[in-house]
Amino acid sequence: RVTLSALRQRYLPRRVICVFQPHQHSRTRHLLDEFARAFDHAETVILPDVYSVRDDLADKFVGSRQLAEAIGGGARHVPSFAEVLAVEPIKETIRTPREVCKDVAVTRQKPVQDEHRIAGTAVGAVVGGLLGNQIGGGTGKKIATVAGAVGGGYAGNQVQGRMQANSTYTTTETRCSTVTDTHDKIVGYDVKYDLAGKVGRVRMDRDPGSQIPVQDGQLMLSQQ
Repeated sequence: RVTLSALRQRYLPRRVICVFQPHQHSRTRHLLDEFARAFDHAETVILPDVYSVRDDLADKFVGSRQLAEAIGGGARHVPSFAEVLAVEPIKETIRTPREVCKDVAVTRQKPVQDEHRIAGTAVGAVVGGLLGNQIGGGTGKKIATVAGAVGGGYAGNQVQGRMQANSTYTTTETRCSTVTDTHDKIVGYDVKYDLAGKVGRVRMDRDPGSQIPVQDGQLMLSQQ
């Protein structure tokens, strides 16, 4: 205060502009009223962020912005950083198709040599005819022989068919299918911040941590 008073007397009628950086939040909090009265002889007071080294979290609620409000008039806080209030990752689901193959055991029917089952029909007819021939005599015997041959042929045909159906073999085949893998990819960050008492939101390509650098009152969003 004495220094500013001397400058005021020395340089009247020029304006006195004072740039003052508080040292420690705790000191600023304890001496807030004294600081507020110390700049009466300056028309403009510019206050950068507090130079903080070992402050507790509770002390950081009082800083250059609060001091500027206490001084009033031409005092203004010119922050070097915006305080980050919240960070929310922005995610995008990535889908990647891929082919999955595995070997499986399959049962197949062996190739049929006698597709029309001629052998079974013939053998059945012979056996059926012989059996029919044992029945009756004369014309009845002939009829029985023919009927036995027909029935035996049919039965032989069916028996051979069942034998062919049960003639199988087991082999291994490779079967493939397409599956889709999904995972979340972070494509940006929605950041809520406080700059000189004004709360705003901005999207960034990285997590800024606890502070965002400020230059000429603008957020420095690109990483240096």
